[in-house]
Amino acid sequence: LSNSKFQNTDDTIIDDSNYVLYHLDNNNLKALFRWAVCYKNNAMYKESLKDLEFVIKLDPNNKNAKDEQKIVKGLFDQMLQKQFKQMQDDKSSST
Repeated sequence: LSNSKFQNTDDTIIDDSNYVLYHLDNNNLKALFRWAVCYKNNAMYKESLKDLEFVIKLDPNNKNAKDEQKIVKGLFDQMLQKQFKQMQDDKSSST
């Protein structure tokens, strides 16, 4: 993960999570969950969902991850709908 993609408030979380995941425990649920939240906060929904799916795979009873996954899926769907509408608007304005 590159810090340049994230808001300044997420930099410390990313740095801490990177350290844990790359140097201590690459399956650390807390660090993976924090990554997912940072991705969500920066509208990187596909990446967030990928990390949340991995957290749920490692811990199928993780309620926080499941709740966050629902939120991110909703945000991702909204983003896709906006993109589709924009494409439709662009298409009709060019004809």
